[in-house]
Amino acid sequence: MKKRMNYNKTRQSYNDNIEKIIDYLYEYYYYIVDKVYDMSNGDIKKEELEKYLKDILIKYSERETTDNNISRYIHNKMKLFLCKQKRKKKNELVKRAFKNDYNARSEIFTSCVYRMDDKANELYNEYLNNLTIISIDDIKQMLYLEMWNFVNKFFDSKSLNDSFGMWFDLALNKTSIKLINYIKKQKQNTSIDNLYYSDIYFIEAVEVKEIYKIIEKELPDKFKIVLNMLRDGYTYEEASQEIGFTRARAGQINDKIKKIVKKKDLVI
Repeated sequence: MKKRMNYNKTRQSYNDNIEKIIDYLYEYYYYIVDKVYDMSNGDIKKEELEKYLKDILIKYSERETTDNNISRYIHNKMKLFLCKQKRKKKNELVKRAFKNDYNARSEIFTSCVYRMDDKANELYNEYLNNLTIISIDDIKQMLYLEMWNFVNKFFDSKSLNDSFGMWFDLALNKTSIKLINYIKKQKQNTSIDNLYYSDIYFIEAVEVKEIYKIIEKELPDKFKIVLNMLRDGYTYEEASQEIGFTRARAGQINDKIKKIVKKKDLVI
């Protein structure tokens, strides 16, 4: 860490020659540019930070009175600048997401992964004692799939005036309740007749036991399409619309798979 500078004495030593003072201060405090540049992960150009440092020094030197703590002044200004740039980047990302930019949506989704992981750990620790058929990774994958669907639906239907963070938290809590119900049913039910089927959770139950390929071979072609779409995160409603099924017709895949499981003597 640099030794704290006495600004007033430094200014006196240069006989109040502002240009020389600023040049000296710029070299002395340039390390802050490198520091903020690293904090921004390269999102802010170094040239932009260099220009901003000079602007800060000019404004500080123009003050009628100073508190003689120029280092704190520069750090505070740089922090505000960094926050402003982060907000700007976030706003631009959100605008792109509303314009069907799936890279932007993916970046927003990725920034929320830690929240989903925290929720998955919470659910796993609270509800999955002695339940070996579901792992923490299973819970995370269920949350990821549901919340990725939410992210796309949000940016397809909401507006810039809607708060993504608030709606994300509401959707995450709603999804968690669905998962809790699913987990409780998994604890209670063991037979194929009682197994809880609901969109992606049904597919997860099938794949956990590695019987997906066996079941797929027995399905008609259109049911195979539905099954694959469900694996990709579609709901029954969305899958049925894509291939011209009714919702009820797409949902018949449940009954069809039950019959296959019994016929093949498979265990889910």
